[in-house]
Amino acid sequence: MKNWWKNNPDKKKEYNKRRNRIWDTVNRSRRLQFKDSRIYLKENPRKGICELCGFKGLTHMHHINYHDDNPLRDTIELCPSCHRKEKLNSMVKANTNKGFGSPV
Repeated sequence: MKNWWKNNPDKKKEYNKRRNRIWDTVNRSRRLQFKDSRIYLKENPRKGICELCGFKGLTHMHHINYHDDNPLRDTIELCPSCHRKEKLNSMVKANTNKGFGSPV
């Protein structure tokens, strides 16, 4: 199989493009992680633009507060870098409020 891919680079590109397009449009865009479970929405809630830095591309939905009745309530769209920073900031604030020391 490895040699077939080497001998047919055009077929490999076509296969990967089709596979990635199908995966992205069907699964990633509508999937939302909510309270340790995955929810598939009817429509894509993402615009593809980070609300903090303006990055265009892959984004994550960040929950500021969780609401059982509406999983999209109090969410913002962030790039992976800003999402990681927000998660760390919220963890530091939670630990500081519990008396575990000063923020780093």
